[in-house]
Formats: sequence, structure tokens, C-alpha cells
Amino acid sequence: MQYPKKITPQTMGFTTRQLEGVAEANAPKAVSVLRVWGTVSKQETAMSTFGPYRKFSGSIAAINLVNGDEARSQLLLLPAVAEAAIAPLVEKAVKEGSSAQIALEVTVTYNAPKTANSTYTKFSYGVKPLIDFKGEDALSAMAKELPAPVMVKAIEEKANGKRK
Repeated sequence: MQYPKKITPQTMGFTTRQLEGVAEANAPKAVSVLRVWGTVSKQETAMSTFGPYRKFSGSIAAINLVNGDEARSQLLLLPAVAEAAIAPLVEKAVKEGSSAQIALEVTVTYNAPKTANSTYTKFSYGVKPLIDFKGEDALSAMAKELPAPVMVKAIEEKANGKRK
């Protein structure tokens, strides 16, 4: 068990090269690499050389799903896609004077390079919630106000490749 100052993919032992390798080995599927859970009672926005990010504070645990290392900390920094998933939940809980329970897995999906000499990262982060985040965010409230969606039928193909 580790007790780092903060939980991030890097403090959990991941390097960019390792995440690229895991993503490529599991292509085209997204694969979970980090499980995070706990209670979050505060979030702050900060700025780095890479742009704005959020720091979540509370009682947080994590497990590296590649090597099994576990950690506990009071600070959490997540990839932007995961931040966006839990930030509204935390914001609402803080306004109500409570804390938010979170449980999610950070995933990676392989992105093939466009050229052989490409220096871009060969994976993208994703998020997979493990519990149903309670409460209603702005998008859920808006969806209730919209008319019901009309579903479209897909064109089915016969065995010989012609459309019906």
C-alpha cells in the first residue's frame, strides 16, 4: 500500500509508453487501467503549463489494474475526461454541504499514429463509472425538457451485401 501526496496516473506507476503499450495490446477496445473510489468533499481549479485542471480533495483510494499496486491519498488529479464526469457531482455536493461518493475506472484506447514518425500520444483516456452518480446534472435536466427522440431504423444488409 502506498500513501502518495496525490493520486494521479503517474503516481500510480503509469508512464506514457506503458499506457500506449496497454492500449495497443487491447486495440480496438478500451481497457481499464486505474480504478479510483472514495468520497470527495472539495474541488479546486488550478493552472499548469498544459492548461487548467481540477484537484479533488477527500478520502480517496486507487488501484493500478496492471500491477495491482494500491494507494490512499487526500488529493486526486484525473485526466480531463474523468474530471468532467465527476466535477458536477462534487460541485452539487459541496453546495449542499456534503461530500460526493465516486467510483470509476480510467480507461485507455489505442489511437494509431498517422505517420511512422508521429510524436503524438498513441492512446486517449476514457472513463467508466462504476456506480450510478446520484443527482441530476444540467444535461439530465435539459434532456427532460426536450421532446422524445425519434429512433431511426438501420439499413440491414443481406448475406450477399445488397440492401433490403
